[in-house]
Amino acid sequence: MGGLISLYIALRYQSVFGCAGVFSPAFWFAEADMSDCIQATPITAPINVYMDIGTNETSDHTLRGFPNLYLNGAKRFHHQLQEKDKKISCKLLIEEDAVHSESSWARRFPAMIEQLYCR
Repeated sequence: MGGLISLYIALRYQSVFGCAGVFSPAFWFAEADMSDCIQATPITAPINVYMDIGTNETSDHTLRGFPNLYLNGAKRFHHQLQEKDKKISCKLLIEEDAVHSESSWARRFPAMIEQLYCR
């Protein structure tokens, strides 16, 4: 749930966090609540959001469609953030065939550093 909570904290504490690394967010876990949070939160400072997702993410390999829950949720929230306010910069990186794992996140970590800190 690290990606989910990272985005929430960046929105909730904008005066402290100007950026968020949102790796493999499990938005399906609290989709309506997170959507409502984004909609209701006034954006008072610039926020730079790096978001990524793999196309084979799942937390239950017995459910065939579970990777689509991860992927489609990330796409929806990326779009919602882009539409919310011009002070939000949100990039979504989609890695083909990547799974919900530390090795996948390690591969994408340099892209997060580049977006959040090398502008």
